[in-house]
Amino acid sequence: MKPILIMGGAHIDRNGTMNKPYITGSSIPGTMREDIGGGAFNVASNLAQLDIPVIFSSPRADGNLTFAIKNKLRNLSNFIDFPIQLEGNSPSYTALKDKNGELIAALADMQLYDELTTESFLTEKLRTKITQADIIITDANFPAHISSAIGKLKTEQCRWYAVATSPAKVKRLQPSLPSLNLLSMNINEAIELTELTKHSIPELIEQLHNMGLKSGIITDGSNGLHYFSNHTQTISLPPYPSDKIQDVTGAGDAILSGFIASTQKNATAEEALRTGLAAAKITIEVNGACSEQLSTKTIEAIMQPD
Repeated sequence: MKPILIMGGAHIDRNGTMNKPYITGSSIPGTMREDIGGGAFNVASNLAQLDIPVIFSSPRADGNLTFAIKNKLRNLSNFIDFPIQLEGNSPSYTALKDKNGELIAALADMQLYDELTTESFLTEKLRTKITQADIIITDANFPAHISSAIGKLKTEQCRWYAVATSPAKVKRLQPSLPSLNLLSMNINEAIELTELTKHSIPELIEQLHNMGLKSGIITDGSNGLHYFSNHTQTISLPPYPSDKIQDVTGAGDAILSGFIASTQKNATAEEALRTGLAAAKITIEVNGACSEQLSTKTIEAIMQPD
């Protein structure tokens, strides 16, 4: 199977949780958890765990992040890391939460993404990989001009999936919507992209079609997901129930990962979406955006219980 080329965010995520009540200007005891984040990275990691070979490329400014990625995925032989080394600081996100898990403040150092140029990121080797790819996946961590350049480099036959990333970043993908085969977004990202203040799911889908998007997955928390494709198919599915929810951060990325992995094996759209929902259930039952328990076997156990 030809590797899927995935390009986008990979950064250090630091989450600090205080053990005692927060007092402004004071040093509060607590714990700090560090992991690797980024929509594109989450999807790449998930796909590799689902036996889909991937090539992952992201901009980085030092070797620490590259080492952390290799260490995290050391047991996944079908994950090929292709970093683009640049000057500056590797992207990072640091969140401070109170003892109840509520966010107090966060610092997002994403300057390396924001200042990307086509010349610095789209090296000759990466351009070649894009032109040779059958499937590419990107996220909205890249500025709009990078996504547009990728769209011009890929072949017409190449399928292009994108991750909306966040309400603050999703509009970066707007110029590329007609070129995408599918956009994965949550309900808030869909609302931000369409600018519909009053909406229903059919209205959101109609507006996204009007903006040039062929297909999409809209996730809606406990309401499950809504899938649409080329004005001909709409599917809404509930999530698999769970009483062990720990962290919903990577649920949408897990859904897209399961969907793509399943379509690679010629599943129908509904089968692929159910695979994605099973992947999401596994993911939200651990802390962090990805679960080491994710595999084809654990997904099958959810979809086909004894």
